[in-house]
Amino acid sequence: MKHLLHFLVLLLPFFSLAQPIEYPGYNNPGRDFAKYNRFTQSYPWIPELIGDKVLQKAVVVKEKGRQKTDTFGFDAQGRVQYMYLESMQVKRGFWYVYRPSTHWYVYHPNGQLLNYRVKSEAAKDFHKEWTYLSTYKPLRIISSEGSRTLDEQVYTYNADSSLQKNENFVYKKGKAKSKTRYEYAYNDQKKIRQVRLYKKNKTARIWNYDCNDKGLLQQKDTTWVCTSQGHDNKGRKIMTRHVDEPGKPAYKYVMYYKVVNGKEELNETEHFVIRKNKERLTYTIHYPDSTEPFYRYTSYNKDGKPGMVNRLDYVYGSAKEKKLVTKEWKVLDKKGVAVNGSRETFNEKGLPLGVVHYGKQGKETGRVEILYNKDSEVLFKHWRKGKVFTSYKMMLWFY
Repeated sequence: MKHLLHFLVLLLPFFSLAQPIEYPGYNNPGRDFAKYNRFTQSYPWIPELIGDKVLQKAVVVKEKGRQKTDTFGFDAQGRVQYMYLESMQVKRGFWYVYRPSTHWYVYHPNGQLLNYRVKSEAAKDFHKEWTYLSTYKPLRIISSEGSRTLDEQVYTYNADSSLQKNENFVYKKGKAKSKTRYEYAYNDQKKIRQVRLYKKNKTARIWNYDCNDKGLLQQKDTTWVCTSQGHDNKGRKIMTRHVDEPGKPAYKYVMYYKVVNGKEELNETEHFVIRKNKERLTYTIHYPDSTEPFYRYTSYNKDGKPGMVNRLDYVYGSAKEKKLVTKEWKVLDKKGVAVNGSRETFNEKGLPLGVVHYGKQGKETGRVEILYNKDSEVLFKHWRKGKVFTSYKMMLWFY
C-alpha cells in the first residue's frame, strides 16, 4: 500500500521508542490490534474528519497509477469489522507482488479483540484468538494456520491479579512443546523484583529489579535493572533506570516528569549507552503537553551530534485535546545540515494537507497533496518533477 508510507514510516519507529518500558516476556494485548488494523495505521486523522459520525464503510480506489482498491467495513461502534486489501504486497523470493487478502475482526463488548482471521491468495488462512481474565489481562492467545495450531501463549496470575507466569508453546505434529517460560516475582510493595526466563526448563536469563543486594549474584545469565529517583534544578522528578547485562554494553534511561494542570506527566526521556564507564547519548524524546506543545525525537551519532530529528507541533484546545499543526523529519550531516527529509502541514482541524519530501539544500524531490470534499471523500495526489504520477481517492459512508 504505497500511500501508507507517507503517514507511517516517519512516525512509527519513534513512537515505539516512546512506549513505556515493559517487563520481559509480557506482550500487552492492548497493542496487538494495532498490528492488524491497517485502516487506523494509514489514516489516524479520520476521527478529526468525521467528528461525531459513525463510519460504516471506506473504499480507496485508483484514479491514476498503480494504486489498488482497498475496502474497509465498520460495525455500529465504528470499529473495523473487515478489510479487503488488493494493494497489500507480499514477498515472493526477491520480489514483492500484489496478492488480495480479506481480514475479519470480532470484539468483546468492552472493545477488546477476540478473533482475527485473514484469508489470502498468498498463504494459508491465518487465525488468532484471544481469551482474557479481565480487561487487557490475557489468559490465552492462540495462533493457527489453516487447520494447524502454530503456537499458544498462556498467562497465569496471582490472587491479586499480578502476572505470575507467561509460557509460550509451539506445536509440532499437533503436540504442544514449551518454548519459553517467564516467571515473575514481586516485593512487599507489589513491585516487580525479578523476572526469570526458562528454556527447556533451564534458566536462560534473570532480570533483577531489586538492586539492594547487587553484587551477591553476578552470573553470566543475570541482568540488573536498577531504578533511582531524584529532582533536577527545574523541579522535575527524575527517574533513572540502569540496565547492566553481562557481555553487552550497559545502558540507562533517564526520565523527567513534571506537573501539568495538577497531574504528573512524562516530559522528557534520554537514552545512554555505557562503554568502559563512559556514557554516550543515543537519543532523546520530548513529549508534548499544553505548556510545551511539541513532540521531538532526536538520535545522536557517535560524536554526540544530532543525526536525525523528528518533530511534531501541536495546538492544544484543552489539557487533553491537541491537534497537529506541522510534522517534520530530517536527516542531518556532520555539520548539522539537513540532507533529506519531509515536512507535513495540517489545517485547523488537525487534518493533513500534504507532505513535501526534500533532499540536499532543501530541494524538493516529491510531494503529496490531499484534498477534501466535505467529510465523505478524500483525494490524494502524488507529485514528482511537476507531474502527478499517482492519484487515488477514499470514499466514506456513515451509519
